[in-house]
Amino acid sequence: MANKSTTSPSKLELIQNGVKKLYKVNKKLSIILIVLSVLSLLGNMESFYPAEPSSGESAPPWSNGEIIAAVVIITIIIFAFIAVAIIIEGMISYAIYQATKDKKPSISEAFEQAQDKFWTILWLNTIIFFRILGGLLLLIVPGIRAGLRYTIAPIVLFDENLPAKETANRSRDIAKNNLNSLLVMNLVSSVLFPISYLVYYGSLVTMYPYFKGKLVSSSKPKSQ
Repeated sequence: MANKSTTSPSKLELIQNGVKKLYKVNKKLSIILIVLSVLSLLGNMESFYPAEPSSGESAPPWSNGEIIAAVVIITIIIFAFIAVAIIIEGMISYAIYQATKDKKPSISEAFEQAQDKFWTILWLNTIIFFRILGGLLLLIVPGIRAGLRYTIAPIVLFDENLPAKETANRSRDIAKNNLNSLLVMNLVSSVLFPISYLVYYGSLVTMYPYFKGKLVSSSKPKSQ
């Protein structure tokens, strides 16, 4: 029984050890994730505030030129927001992958890696979106399961350097027998909302290599 406890840590131990390791290896990233968690919390709180009543005055009609200009500006803003979000996601995912190896990349290194895989990350997110959507169209539970399967996909991308579709499939294979652990991680990170991102990404520092190690060991032929 003692050997089992050392080789098979509990779900909460994986979460706790991952957060500790991330903070030890990359304290700056940990602080950034805490700040992002707080900003996200504040942003969500604004939705609970009542909207200001309308003054009752109708706005003057827009001309066709103004409508076209507004559409163009909004489109540019949306694409700029997506691009920034992908770069940030790539930088964080690369730093988390490096933390699994007890390494701390520089900001410029993380940015360069995210930039190099920009289109792969974009396509990977698109594939994951439609797979999760397909699961949700079946029922809520299949949709949740689909979402959990691809939690580690960004780390797989930097670890194994696969194309987007193969990365999604590989993430699914690594995570398929560990969905309960990923569900607990998501629930814990949601409850601890002041540090949600730190718990979420920190957990992956230990969960990803543990899940991958289990898959590799299970695929090895048993000795006669």
